[in-house]
Amino acid sequence: MAKGAADFSKSSKTEEQYTPREWWQRVIMVMGRIDVDPSADLEKRIPAGTHYTKLDNGLTKPWIGTVYNNPPFGHGVGRWFTKLRDEFAKGNCTEAIVCWKCALETHATRTLINIPEYRVSAVPNGRISFLSGDDLNHHSTGEVATFTPMFYYFGLHEQKFMRIFSPHATLWRPVRITENQKNLTEDR
Repeated sequence: MAKGAADFSKSSKTEEQYTPREWWQRVIMVMGRIDVDPSADLEKRIPAGTHYTKLDNGLTKPWIGTVYNNPPFGHGVGRWFTKLRDEFAKGNCTEAIVCWKCALETHATRTLINIPEYRVSAVPNGRISFLSGDDLNHHSTGEVATFTPMFYYFGLHEQKFMRIFSPHATLWRPVRITENQKNLTEDR
């Protein structure tokens, strides 16, 4: 990294930034349930059928059914997104919501939004006060994240996602340009 350049993968004090209750409750409202939390805190605070903590290494386990993933925010985060892509390709994952940074310029985000099942994202109306890895009382530490988070939706219920998240977030949807559209714009 160039001298003086910001390291956006480390824009918080710790890689462990756990989702506050009001946000994971919205995730459940969209998907009906969370079958797998592959990046669970050690207390397994989010209600899910299966929890993989850092002791289990969720990257080595199957993600079957609906998945909510708030991966460690650091170098190597792209591995979590490659794993999600692979679990969809195997037919294991049926629907997912990922909480990660709104860092559209990164290779990791490009991996995430190029998963074929990706549909829409929500950028919260304000920064989130995540729970830290050592927060035992399940309340926000009061420290607001130094980055803008984004919830990425993958699946068939994008309208439901938009209805539930839109009162609390700005929705963002990618525009996919077909080869025919590319050819039309190049001819002008």
